[in-house]
Amino acid sequence: FTDDGRFLVRHGDDVVALLPLEFLHDGVPQLRLESVWSPPEHATFVAPETPDHNDLLLRLLARPNVASKEDWVRQYDHEVIAQTAVKPFVGVERDGPADAAVIAPLHGSSRGLVISNGIVPRYADLDAGAMVVAAVDEAVRNAVCVGIDVDRMAGLDNFCWPDP
Repeated sequence: FTDDGRFLVRHGDDVVALLPLEFLHDGVPQLRLESVWSPPEHATFVAPETPDHNDLLLRLLARPNVASKEDWVRQYDHEVIAQTAVKPFVGVERDGPADAAVIAPLHGSSRGLVISNGIVPRYADLDAGAMVVAAVDEAVRNAVCVGIDVDRMAGLDNFCWPDP
């Protein structure tokens, strides 16, 4: 991003892209849609008289949105062309989840690319706006944890903003 409001991409000394930020943000005509929101109906929670807290905790931890994704993540090859500087699992035993990944695309350079995410799809059941804010907040916090300069941060959201 340049100081005069343009997106500049170079490959070596060659300029391969130079676009006004206004075009990137406002270049596509906006759709005018009408909708009616119907809040979901939730059954009233009734606590059991003598709950088994151990069973409830185990069931909660087994839910797909809470349970560990380690088996899935470890199946991916994070060593593609040896560019991964901060891998998905960190610590002495490499068993603690990292907040974000860092890719070092230029060998010998101290510069890198931070990849983080945030996703909270269940929030949309109650408030889609809050879902977007919470997802962006989580992604930014995760990136900050690995040292990103927030003044050089860009975002890509291809989950929460539908395009019919």
